[in-house]
Amino acid sequence: LISLNGSIVKLHKVKLPLITADDGRAEHNPQLIYNSFINLVRDLTKGYRDRVHSLVISSYISSIVLLDKNGKELSNLITWLDRRTIRTLESVKNNIDLYELYKRTGCPPLYMYPLMKILWLQKDKPDLLKHANYILDSKSYIIFKLLNDPYIDLSTASATQLLNVYSLKWDDLALSIAGIDESKLPKLTEGDVILDKIPASKALNMGLHNDVVLIPSVYDGAAFIAGLGGLDEGIGSSHIGTSAMLRVSSSKPIIDYDNMELHSYYLCRGIWIPGGAIGNAGIVLEWLSSKVGRIDINELMSSLQTIKLTKD
Repeated sequence: LISLNGSIVKLHKVKLPLITADDGRAEHNPQLIYNSFINLVRDLTKGYRDRVHSLVISSYISSIVLLDKNGKELSNLITWLDRRTIRTLESVKNNIDLYELYKRTGCPPLYMYPLMKILWLQKDKPDLLKHANYILDSKSYIIFKLLNDPYIDLSTASATQLLNVYSLKWDDLALSIAGIDESKLPKLTEGDVILDKIPASKALNMGLHNDVVLIPSVYDGAAFIAGLGGLDEGIGSSHIGTSAMLRVSSSKPIIDYDNMELHSYYLCRGIWIPGGAIGNAGIVLEWLSSKVGRIDINELMSSLQTIKLTKD
């Protein structure tokens, strides 16, 4: 809960269980995500109901969940940690121009992207994909549940391997490879816009009043860069969290034509954040937690001083 001057009023956390198996799956229960979200907002805003004006959502990238025409979940939410698409990427290398796809989307040929998840579904679960009316990510799923209309911010969309990183529209080549129409995908929007007021019944369920608006924001790593003030061109940002990344803000996409290793994601309003990342899935935090034993990890993290690096 953040005040208008940017100070943190309250902070709540809840851990979501990851559904895993020997076949490489790494999924979240989408209904559990939504219910946890509702409960978290209700707990967080208790005592501040009439002072909350907007709800801003940031989430992880490269996930998909399938919904039917009535909005019913057809699958779990397949997260970016899911490894079942590794073989999919290997199998399509000879049939897809990965270099052209990279030039258009700014997404290197990696197995984690939603495009590869869709191709995996085509082969392993074709009936499921056939009956899907919506192919959403974790954030657009929550937005759909709140507004009955799916939206995805451009920063999150830029990490799907389905968005043209120059036009900021769904890419025709990527869509043809996926074998889907863009009507199955959420509507594209900048992250800093007001989408709509949250319907009164759903606002009430979260303990909010009737005039709370929904803002899609940007994906979690992009939000981190914005929070650090790294929006000016040439400013580099790095963190170690559920992923570890290094990105430098740019006024245009930067494509690694030689090695296809650079990610060129979008942030907001004409700012791109090319760079790279590793998916460590919070192993640093888990390691630290194991070393400190009974010490409360949140209390320990709160006690750490922030170290500011200068040019000197």
